[in-house]
Amino acid sequence: MVGTCAPPEGKGFFKRSFGDLSEGPENPMTEAVVHRLDKGTSGVLLLAKSATAASCLRQQFRERKVRKTYFAVIRGGLTGPMTVTSCIGRLHSDRRRMQSARQIWSVHASATHAVAGKLRGAVTLFKPLIFNGKWSVVLASPVTGRTHQIRLHLQMLKTPIIGDPLYGDASTTSAFFASSTARKPGSRSVFCSAHRIADAHQRSLNKGFCGDSHRPLLHAAELCCVHPTTKDTLRVCAPLPPDMRQAMDIVDPLWPTVPEITPFAEGPQ
Repeated sequence: MVGTCAPPEGKGFFKRSFGDLSEGPENPMTEAVVHRLDKGTSGVLLLAKSATAASCLRQQFRERKVRKTYFAVIRGGLTGPMTVTSCIGRLHSDRRRMQSARQIWSVHASATHAVAGKLRGAVTLFKPLIFNGKWSVVLASPVTGRTHQIRLHLQMLKTPIIGDPLYGDASTTSAFFASSTARKPGSRSVFCSAHRIADAHQRSLNKGFCGDSHRPLLHAAELCCVHPTTKDTLRVCAPLPPDMRQAMDIVDPLWPTVPEITPFAEGPQ
């Protein structure tokens, strides 16, 4: 069993996606993949080394015993910690997208004609970490594992994830990426002069913001489950990739001092 960082870059994504590598009944990767990340989402991806381990891990996911932690950069802010509960399903009119029952019923007289398949319950816990008056960094903990549920729930709160092509706002995303040019190359933030972590962080900033692929700024930072063999608690973490660190710098250069983010602040060099 191994944990790996899913690549956030859009360029070359197909060749580097475990979801694509695992397709096909004769592919050895099929058994290894026990869960999935949305395309463009970076972070922890757990793979099993044996069929027994895969079965055990899949059962933990089904029984909602796996604890998952995500970070997202969003428009606007949340009033405080909150739980979003909804029933969601895939749209007939656009099968790439999910919608909540509330959104569907506001347009269609019967959700049966609007949804491809069943509506399923989805629960996500949110905690605001940073808010600068315009953009926020939030922590998301999905209780269920529905497709796009974090992205859809944040859209329902009218605080979409920056860069999300399905549930975000194009003009807001453009404004966010444009704001990255406000920092002059070579300039040092207050954080950089005071903290060790910022040296590497500033070097990546000087290379320019790398989020122009407009992927959703969503990162699966941590996954906790029971090891299928030892039965010990297994904690797998993925440090923030450069585009997430740079995006957080736009929100607040002091983001690495936030306790929930600090363990993931020092990314790969």
